[in-house]
Amino acid sequence: MRILMRVVIALVASASVDVTPSPIHARQERQTVAPTLETAPAPRLAVPAVQLFPSPGGFQIALSRPMAILLRDTLDTAASDKEIARLLRENAQLKREAGGDGPAQAARLEFLAFVVSSQLPTFKKSMHERMGTNGVVIQVMGLQRERLFRKARPILEAGVRITEKVLAETSPEEVGRTFEAAKAMIRTTPLSWSVLPQE
Repeated sequence: MRILMRVVIALVASASVDVTPSPIHARQERQTVAPTLETAPAPRLAVPAVQLFPSPGGFQIALSRPMAILLRDTLDTAASDKEIARLLRENAQLKREAGGDGPAQAARLEFLAFVVSSQLPTFKKSMHERMGTNGVVIQVMGLQRERLFRKARPILEAGVRITEKVLAETSPEEVGRTFEAAKAMIRTTPLSWSVLPQE
């Protein structure tokens, strides 16, 4: 009878034993399961948001990818090229009626309205199609004025020359290049744009 009692107690005890695997056994099972890997986007070169470069016959504006996307989306949601051209022509008419230096400014505004109406749709399309991994480079070409200022401004022109010398001697190359590009922007009357991918 005592033997039978011991067998029953042993059976009951074995039924209540925790059969979960030991921590070592669980680790071994987890190692056999293939781990899921997280994938990250490919690394990109860190580029400044906006960079200016002088170029023959115009200038270049390099936009980082986030800035290029912002510009592209803004152009998509902004007024149509016909609306922008209409506003420029209305402004030109007001300048023409004002007299003085108004007719010359009106002619420039009319010209800009023509450029916008003829090239903005292509520019928008290029921003979509030619987006590079690091953004875009916008090449602006146009007519170049000989002088920086429309009217002779000797004091300002002397200040610009002094600034050029100081920047060339004391600042990094990028600062001098940006200053030259800013001068090119001021002197250029835009005629055409082209969009290039920035890789």
